[in-house]
Amino acid sequence: MTVISRAPEVPSPATAVFRRVGPNLAVVGLVTLVLAVAAITTDGFFTTDNARAILLSASIVGVVAVAMTPITLSGNLVSLAVQQMTILATIMYLAMARDGMHWLAALAAVVVAMVVVGVLQGAVVALGMNPIVTTLAAGAIIFGVLASYTNGRAVTATGPLLAFVAEGSLFGIPVAVYAFLLFTLLAQFYVTGTVLGRQTLLVGSNREVARNSGLPIATIIISAFVVLALGTALAGLLTAGQIGQATPSDLGGLTFDVIAAILVGGTAIQGGEGSPLRSAFGAIVIACFNNIMVLNGLSIGPRLTFAGVLVATVVLLLHVTRKGTR
Repeated sequence: MTVISRAPEVPSPATAVFRRVGPNLAVVGLVTLVLAVAAITTDGFFTTDNARAILLSASIVGVVAVAMTPITLSGNLVSLAVQQMTILATIMYLAMARDGMHWLAALAAVVVAMVVVGVLQGAVVALGMNPIVTTLAAGAIIFGVLASYTNGRAVTATGPLLAFVAEGSLFGIPVAVYAFLLFTLLAQFYVTGTVLGRQTLLVGSNREVARNSGLPIATIIISAFVVLALGTALAGLLTAGQIGQATPSDLGGLTFDVIAAILVGGTAIQGGEGSPLRSAFGAIVIACFNNIMVLNGLSIGPRLTFAGVLVATVVLLLHVTRKGTR
């Protein structure tokens, strides 16, 4: 008896494109609709000054979200130490500026310190430890060290670099926004234009296949944490310049906003799909959403509630559309 097997169906180019971009289009459509309705009903939203404020607000969250994206892409979920790492960099900048260290030496010292912190966390995760537990523990250690160092008092300083970050602008756009844009482009190039970056996506898609293919998984994971470390170093500088002082408990909502930006941007929490550009888009969406709620006079409770509903809706929509396009 002859058995005739049917060849697997090959999707048309149009179908393949839809499967790739369909879920993202659905999210963009939903977010655009929500923001459009909210913006139209909010006085003062469509102004140049407010647009500048939104971009400035998105800069710190955006830098950290973009920096954390490779960790998520690698299949290691998220880091729960981003607030503590950013404040560590902030306090280091301020303390060294206060003590009269040259800004260039202070910048180099902070970058080196943050890279060491990132490498240590990445190495532990690469050894097989749960990334949530690892980063949660790292955050607790960093907070404890900072609390002991500051003794509950704010660290305050001024300096030429901090003044430039706080007051500098080009064509009316703050320096922090340009830093956000540049870091996003560099992170996007890392993910799409370097061997390690492309391998990060492969590891996140299927770690077992990546391991059997001989990919340097430990190096890939550690590199992802180094990118996060560099991002928190930059975010720490931006924070130091914008507020001029810091305590260990500052930026309390940063972790939520960063994770929300990554999810709203469409990066898959399980890894293998997404990009820094998407996370940057998500950060701007979160900033717009927060701005609308502030302009409408909402307190922190309702703002967090609405933000949580937005994130949950986007994640559910992505899950449904991705499942439907397989």
